[in-house]
Amino acid sequence: MSSSLVLVTGISGYTGAHVASRLLKEGYRVRGLVRPHKVSAVQERYAVYGDRVEIGPVDDLIKGDLTDALRGVDSVIHLASPLPGTSDARGTLDATKGGCLNIVRQAEKAGIKQIVVISSVAALAMLIPGTTIKAPLTSNDWFEITEEIAVTWPDPIAVYAASKAIAEKALWEYAKEHPELNIITLCPTLFVGPFAPEQIIKPGGTSAISTAVSTYNFINPNVTLPTESLGYVDVRDAAAALVAATRVKGQHRLPFSGEFFDHTEAFPYIASVRPELKDRLAKATSTGQTKPTIDAAPALKVLGMPGLTPWRESVLDAVDAIVQLEKEWIAAGVDVEEKLAKNQWLDFQIATGTYKIAHE
Repeated sequence: MSSSLVLVTGISGYTGAHVASRLLKEGYRVRGLVRPHKVSAVQERYAVYGDRVEIGPVDDLIKGDLTDALRGVDSVIHLASPLPGTSDARGTLDATKGGCLNIVRQAEKAGIKQIVVISSVAALAMLIPGTTIKAPLTSNDWFEITEEIAVTWPDPIAVYAASKAIAEKALWEYAKEHPELNIITLCPTLFVGPFAPEQIIKPGGTSAISTAVSTYNFINPNVTLPTESLGYVDVRDAAAALVAATRVKGQHRLPFSGEFFDHTEAFPYIASVRPELKDRLAKATSTGQTKPTIDAAPALKVLGMPGLTPWRESVLDAVDAIVQLEKEWIAAGVDVEEKLAKNQWLDFQIATGTYKIAHE
């Protein structure tokens, strides 16, 4: 157990709430940063933890002065970045890269040595339909893209992917100049899993559920999902990894994925344990892939983690959570067809089935 103080940006989000929950479970104290209009509600949600949790406002993560937020902090976990489509291409690129560099620079200035940043599998490879991806992806792999090209792209998910790669590359350039800092980046695949109890999700608030909305595609009979070639990872495992990284020394780039499974396995399993959903399940096709695109073993070794959540547990918990959310939103008068079924991650999930995974 540790009583260290950890600063978490993006604590109100899907991943951030799980990270906070994990930190508190392990005995850490937490200081979370959220947009000013969210402070009161998030404070109320964490009030049960007393002085172990502080929630503060951040107006501008790109240029804002974070002196007060960083005072007394032992480690930083930086999660905040714009979701696809919440800004134009220029805004997404500036916020992701600028926000990351600003908090890291100010943390270094404040004498903080332990810095953990979430990146993405999107930073490891060019995710374009039909592309060939060498597997397993490792810490040496990069999505090579420039801001000049990315800013011209109309697809918000493509811009999001580019922003992750560009921001992480800029971070590692900074890390080279500061070998005294312990900097760890986690590059996870698509998240699956439930919502943390502390997360506030308003009816119709799709931005709050982030990539978890992709689970809704599992129970949409009008779509066909191919093999998710990049794989999934339980959001709770990702949170555990981010927390574990606050104890790791040195500088590490960690690709991270969960147990590999195919939709052709997952959907019959869901039907067997939740028969009421049988007629709602999406159709599934298989590319024949049997091995993960990312081997999590190196990351687990660095992080000192014993293993990963079994995929069946992750999938069932995720489906149960999204079905419960659907019920609550329907009761609140939300058009779930518009807010959940028409989600931008569907195109991404379909596109990943076109990737050619070349295992070495």
